[in-house]
Amino acid sequence: FPSVVHIADDRVVVLPRQSNSIHCLDLKTGKRVWTGPRQDAEYIGTLHGDHVLTVGSRFCRSLSIKTGQELWATRLGMPSGCGVQAGENYLVPLEEGRIATLDISSGREIGFTIARQDRDEERTSDIDRDNERVFAKTDELQQWTGDWHPGNLVAVGELVLSAGANRLVAFPQAGPLLSSIERDFQNQPLSGQAKVRAAELNLALGDMNSARTQLTEVLAETMPPSEVEWAETLLRELLYLQLRHQSGNNGLFAQLAQLSKTPVRRGRYLMQRAEAQLKRGDFSGVLHSTR
Repeated sequence: FPSVVHIADDRVVVLPRQSNSIHCLDLKTGKRVWTGPRQDAEYIGTLHGDHVLTVGSRFCRSLSIKTGQELWATRLGMPSGCGVQAGENYLVPLEEGRIATLDISSGREIGFTIARQDRDEERTSDIDRDNERVFAKTDELQQWTGDWHPGNLVAVGELVLSAGANRLVAFPQAGPLLSSIERDFQNQPLSGQAKVRAAELNLALGDMNSARTQLTEVLAETMPPSEVEWAETLLRELLYLQLRHQSGNNGLFAQLAQLSKTPVRRGRYLMQRAEAQLKRGDFSGVLHSTR
């Protein structure tokens, strides 16, 4: 990842590529204000208020720009590119194929975007240039026929660009697109597909309650199998995210059990349930979950 110098007011923060430390300097004098351990940081994401946000191979951290003291640390996983600030949030592209939305002030993961796997190829325009293929998205959120790893993120107007090794993906920012959907259906109920799309956007914006309500409603309706599968995927990932903050919520586990239909998904569900039971000291429950 590139080593970019970040400046905010009279502070300069830099994470040299070969250094074991992150450094904060006074912009006017060049004197060192503080130096802190690099830990697993790969790059500095942004400076916002008192926060120096670093993105690491396992954790995202915030350091106080005044003192260098760690304010919070959130485990996300390996980044697949450089993220971008969006208002009070920071978007982090991850190798596992999703974009996490972090609240900068608290470090809480409030939302996410994941790539859908069954988008028809006709909805994507392909441009061959110098033996490289560039994929430019033509509407809404991108869905790929294979694994997708988001690349470096850039916000341009109402678009967010993801620049990967061989794909350039452009998609509208969630807020304006959600407003457009709401305007289109202001005099009538949302269709099933519109609810799924609105839920996607609410997930990206961190409105978990609205997204959960919309997805639950959709799954009670008659929908094409591909839309049902996608709605189940979104709801399943939403519930796992909520479990990080509400690990003792049995209602979340009950709903996840209904959505875990394949052996792999069932295994993931049982591991999460056993982990929560172990934290509560429910050893008999752990034994039952791991049978």
